[in-house]
Amino acid sequence: MTVLIVEDHQGIADLYQEAFQARGWETIHAESGQEALTTLRSKLPEVIVLDLFLPAGHGIEVLSELKSNPKYKKIPVIVVSGRLSHEDSDAAKGLGAEIVLHKTEIAPADLVHTANKLA
Repeated sequence: MTVLIVEDHQGIADLYQEAFQARGWETIHAESGQEALTTLRSKLPEVIVLDLFLPAGHGIEVLSELKSNPKYKKIPVIVVSGRLSHEDSDAAKGLGAEIVLHKTEIAPADLVHTANKLA
């Protein structure tokens, strides 16, 4: 199985990648929403882990593009953000994110467990 990790902080991305790879997942890392959308043209993951605060755009915009595209809308999206307001959480859920979490609420291993349930 493959996960696309959309995260601009390299240290956090590394933690997520290590956790997924240790449990047999292939990982793809994108540092921005635009990079994520470009990556999806060549490889469709089973799950997307999406940060909300990204360079050159907001994760909500990326989520909106994903869920409005018939090719991508069925891919489960886990939103994980360090700065999560009620408005952002509600917007993400309204756009179709399966799960919305604060980064401090979930360990990388638990994130993989959550992804396994969705894939």
